[in-house]
Amino acid sequence: MKAVIVAAGLGKRLLPITKIIPKEMLPLNNKPILQHVIEEIKESGINEIIIVINRKKDIIREYFNPELSKDSEELNKLLRDLNINYIYQNEQEGLGHAVLQVKDLIDEPFALLLGDAVFLSKTPCLKQLLDAFGKTGKSIINIERIPKEIIQKRGIAEGFFINDNFLRIVNLIEKPANSDSNMAISARYILTPSIFYYLEQTEKGHSGEIQLTDAISKLSKSEEVYGYLSDAVRLDIGDRDSYLNAIIAFSKDRKV
Repeated sequence: MKAVIVAAGLGKRLLPITKIIPKEMLPLNNKPILQHVIEEIKESGINEIIIVINRKKDIIREYFNPELSKDSEELNKLLRDLNINYIYQNEQEGLGHAVLQVKDLIDEPFALLLGDAVFLSKTPCLKQLLDAFGKTGKSIINIERIPKEIIQKRGIAEGFFINDNFLRIVNLIEKPANSDSNMAISARYILTPSIFYYLEQTEKGHSGEIQLTDAISKLSKSEEVYGYLSDAVRLDIGDRDSYLNAIIAFSKDRKV
């Protein structure tokens, strides 16, 4: 299985620093956020990685170039046995559009990770999701419970639980005004290649972008799609406050 990391966003909510440093390269416990994401992938048993970036983020390619990492034993060890490739999203048309860029490189189920979110857990979040996928063989997304008052800020999964952890999804809505569900999509996915067909059929939606949420919702109407309630705690790096909270939480967890 391949893992796709989307790291092509502009990071507008973290300006001005993101004018020169991609938000995925901001430090968290003395290494870039994206490095933690790649560690999660490797610890989950995946060695083939595709990173979607934009033309202003070539610093990511430089940092994770094995030839330029030899002065860091930790980074050099991480990159050993990994095959990392890059593809550019030339137009900023949303997460769904970014995922669509890898269509010609994927012909089997794949892992999808957002490059600006890390998780705290004993078992890597992606490994938990892969184990869950092994039980269903169907597209599955990581979900988390959130307070009802913030559902309008997140992608929401609607459906019914078939046990304590598995949600059979019947609908997904990006930042709904109202929903009976408080199950939010949480930055990690295992998707079947069928998703590319639905991405191609998806018109621009919320914020004038091609929403991955809309495409997965359409997919759920033709084949089973599940949500998995993992025990991983998400640390988002979306804005200044969440980034600061992530630094504090990550440091406490690592006893730094």
